[in-house]
Amino acid sequence: MSRLELHACPPGGPAQEPGQRPRLITFYKNGDRSFRGKAVRIPARRYLSLEALLAELSRWVPLANGVRRLYSPRGGRAIRSLAELRDGHGYVCAAFEPFRGGRYGPEPPGAAASRT
Repeated sequence: MSRLELHACPPGGPAQEPGQRPRLITFYKNGDRSFRGKAVRIPARRYLSLEALLAELSRWVPLANGVRRLYSPRGGRAIRSLAELRDGHGYVCAAFEPFRGGRYGPEPPGAAASRT
């Protein structure tokens, strides 16, 4: 084996710390109630910065100017670092526009029946 082979990352990316599992996060499109969201597994060391994650999200969430900002779905608080992203939660992707409130994610059971 060459030295390069000994230090190369496995095909799936860098190895995870023992006991750490990837966070599963769902990303939604700002103001688009018909966009069901894109669920993404985020390994602990895959993205070194929020900007790297935003660049990757630009490939998955169709926005004209790419994904430039993330917001919490309730209240529209701006996400400024990877550490703020919580496993199992959802976040809203936006380009340069401000957060647009609304319901993001699946509707609770019985919500459709209550509107009729």
